Formats: sequence, C-alpha cells, structure tokens
Amino acid sequence: MSKNRARLKEENPKATFGDLAGLVAQAYKKLTPDEKIYYDLMVTEDKERYRREMKSYVPPSESSDDGNKKSKKKKKDPNAPKKAMSSFMLFSNAIRAQVKEENPGLTFGDTAKHIGKRFRELLQEEKTSWEEKASQDKQRFKREEAIYRQKKVAEVANNMKNDDDINGDTEDDSD
Repeated sequence: MSKNRARLKEENPKATFGDLAGLVAQAYKKLTPDEKIYYDLMVTEDKERYRREMKSYVPPSESSDDGNKKSKKKKKDPNAPKKAMSSFMLFSNAIRAQVKEENPGLTFGDTAKHIGKRFRELLQEEKTSWEEKASQDKQRFKREEAIYRQKKVAEVANNMKNDDDINGDTEDDSD
C-alpha cells in the first residue's frame, strides 16, 4: 500500500480513499509469487522490529494527559444544581409513563419518537404552558447555580486561608 498508493493516486486523481485501496488490492493480486516474496520479507522484518520495540515499551501512566483530548471525563460535582429542562423534556417526563402504559411493546427509541410526535401536535396554548414551566425551571437553575457558585468561591477562599495558616504565610501587621 505505502509503496504504490502515491503512484495510483497520480494515475487516478479522482479516486477516493476506498477506490485507492481497491486498486492497490487488485495490483497485489496480480503479482507473481516471486514478486510477493519481497513484500512478505518486508512484513517479517516489520513484525520483528515491532517485537523488539515492544520489549522496552512502557505505557503512559493514567495520570498523564499529554494533551490527549480523549482523556478521562471530568467528574460532575454531585452538589451542583441540575440543569434546567426544556419544554420538551418536561412534557416528555410528564407523559412517558402514560405512553408506555398505552403502548407496552414500544422500544425506548420508538417511545421517544411517539412522545416527540405528540409534542409537535400540541396546540399553541398547550405548548406555551410547557414553555412557561421550562422558563420557571430555568429561573430555578439560575438561582441554585448562583448559590452553588458562592459556596464554591467561599470554599476556595477558606482553603486558601487554611493553606496560608498551615504554611505560616499569615500577614502580621505588628511590625
């Protein structure tokens, strides 16, 4: 692949990645057994290189991030307020049990589709009612989040004060 892909790409500029893979496969199938020996030898040498390198390989520790974007997900603070729900989510939570009772054979996905269809079919005044509830929930979230943030700031300040006290870094104005 690595030896012939560039040449095949030049010969077939409109070929997609998959098309090129197919062209390389066709070219490989056309090789004689003597020509394939060269590639088999390359594979054997590369496997041996891999084995040698793996003998001294040390995997990175779990704590090192190294800028990896797929690092572990940050844990959510259980004391943090729950996010505000949308009008659809409030509606969905309110009627999910009823929909499951009326249609016991529906899968989870089909239940969601059914609820979505019913939400879209709501009259405007019914939708407005759910939007008002969502607005109230948004206000609740803002209040709770403000209180939560104040507590976090107070905790950080308290921790910094305690660290200063422990390290003897308190300021003394008696000089």
